[in-house]
Amino acid sequence: MRILIYLLLMPFPLGCTPQRGDTLVPPRTAESPAQEVRLDGTPRVVGTSPVGSEVVLSGDDGRTTRLAGEIAAELGRLAGARVEVWGRQADGAVHVAGYRVLSIDGQPVVVGVVERAPDGGLRLRTEGGGVLALEGAPGEFREGQKVWIRGPATIQVRGYGVIRP
Repeated sequence: MRILIYLLLMPFPLGCTPQRGDTLVPPRTAESPAQEVRLDGTPRVVGTSPVGSEVVLSGDDGRTTRLAGEIAAELGRLAGARVEVWGRQADGAVHVAGYRVLSIDGQPVVVGVVERAPDGGLRLRTEGGGVLALEGAPGEFREGQKVWIRGPATIQVRGYGVIRP
């Protein structure tokens, strides 16, 4: 009986006594707070469309991180670009709160929303709130589209991609 009482009063089961320097970490639970993260890399779509596909971010170290949330679909349209994403890491994915395009094909780009200019032409409202006239805009550009463009500061469009139709 004394042995049974002794065993019940031990702080750790036999064989599980922590060693000096060990830290006991409670398991992550559904109530654990998500961790804020900021990552950069190249987005890509993996899996089969439309069911079973997901967007992942491949880092320079070869690791991939699953991206989730409404903004992840936009990042899927930027496959091959170099981006920085931020959000909360939870449930094995980063739930994206925002992103910034760093480059496409190694070249800097400007991201914004296409608007109709007072003169009837098109202009780009940048994410920072600036407005740039678009010379040589493709005929498929429509008001409200979020696009990236590459060109000189006056924005002579030389390359483009639609991020949000």
